[in-house]
Amino acid sequence: YRFDWIAVCSPFPAPLRLAHHPSSAPPLHRRHVTLTVSFRVVCLCFLQELYVRNLGLLWMIAGGWHALLYTFKAQGTMRKHDPRWQATNSDRFVFGDQVYDNVFWSCVSGVGTWTAFEAHALHSWANGTAEMIYTDWWSSPWYSICWLLLIPIWREFHFYVGHRALHWKPIYPYIHYLHHKNDNPGPWSGLAMHPIEHIIYFSVVLIHFVVPSHPLHFFFNSQHTALTPAGGHSGFEGPVINGTIPAGSYFHYLHHRYYDFNYGEATIPLDKLFGTFKDGSPDGYGSKSKK
Repeated sequence: YRFDWIAVCSPFPAPLRLAHHPSSAPPLHRRHVTLTVSFRVVCLCFLQELYVRNLGLLWMIAGGWHALLYTFKAQGTMRKHDPRWQATNSDRFVFGDQVYDNVFWSCVSGVGTWTAFEAHALHSWANGTAEMIYTDWWSSPWYSICWLLLIPIWREFHFYVGHRALHWKPIYPYIHYLHHKNDNPGPWSGLAMHPIEHIIYFSVVLIHFVVPSHPLHFFFNSQHTALTPAGGHSGFEGPVINGTIPAGSYFHYLHHRYYDFNYGEATIPLDKLFGTFKDGSPDGYGSKSKK
């Protein structure tokens, strides 16, 4: 887990010794140029490899959901929250198309931000600056397992706080509105966010710099954060495909419809606690709140 070669990605790398005899070494200025170029090449290749891996994971999950439910329409409109399909020829979206817009923001800004947080973590581990990271899972097995199980709970708490802050009226039209253009969301809508929102959203992984964590904790958190929104924004209430595949979140779909309700997720009742819960029924919980 020492990832020593990643140290060259640092803007201010620690001094490195040349791996050849001083008598055969090129002049100092040439060595500096050669090392600088090498650092940049390795850094670029590393980031590219990490980005491509994350891009592939997102296409596998979000692209898979989209292909199943929207390209092949394996479910039809049965159990679909909104009978409409994704918008086309709409000036609300980049390229005039909801799917293209969502793919653009997800893959460029979303995967880019996700990759940046992972690259920062790997670089910190390589240089020994991430003091809270431990590499022996079995040195504290019960702690390791319990912290792994608690990560989704932490993620939901972080999401509620950050999400509700983004609904603050002075900033909502400039940041979070981009995500809310998807009043009829699909799998690619999950990560279709403004770049600033992506930074806030993925900052959930920073807890691993202050709470003792194994690399598995970090990657579980980052990938859970990046990949689960696709199913939650599927636009269908699961299970789908003859009741075999769990999907969708009616709870969160109502947030896209009503804007100022259901900021969190259903697992932790933070919305009920703070009076922002809506169950969707005409006379149900939250029905008398302002629309």
